[in-house]
Amino acid sequence: LEFAARGKNLIIVARRLDKLEGLKSAIQNINPDLDVIIRTSDLSVRDQVYTLYNSLKEYQIETWINNAGIGESSSVTDQNLDKVETMLHLNIESLTILSTLFARDYYHIEGTQLINVSSALGYAIYVGSITYSASKYFVSAFTEGLAKELEQKGAKMKVKILAPAMTETEFA
Repeated sequence: LEFAARGKNLIIVARRLDKLEGLKSAIQNINPDLDVIIRTSDLSVRDQVYTLYNSLKEYQIETWINNAGIGESSSVTDQNLDKVETMLHLNIESLTILSTLFARDYYHIEGTQLINVSSALGYAIYVGSITYSASKYFVSAFTEGLAKELEQKGAKMKVKILAPAMTETEFA
């Protein structure tokens, strides 16, 4: 919504078409002249990550935001390992793949930026959510490292991290 308010065309991605259509409607209420492209994808599934990225090759992308993520709020001994595996695929693997692909294709283009969404828990351990915290520590470390690496190479693309505290989501 913030990018729409700035007049930016958008490609929005999520698993559920109904949520995407609702968001597209809200965006077009802000600015009906914007192009809003919808893509459905489950980014916890590796093949869908590559399929999504490759489907966007025809567009010139200025800002890529890796915002998909889920959490696990239980002690390690009580964790649902299926949920943990999905979380690790989504929070770490997909983010790394998409960041790498975007950096390879856009590092040399002035005005481009990669924004990875971590969490305040990407800088602090929260007992009862250790695995989630660890996944966000990865996001923070990877993103900060990538920013330094590209800066040292003289890349024109900027890499940024967003680490909000409590945020209203479906899992919290």
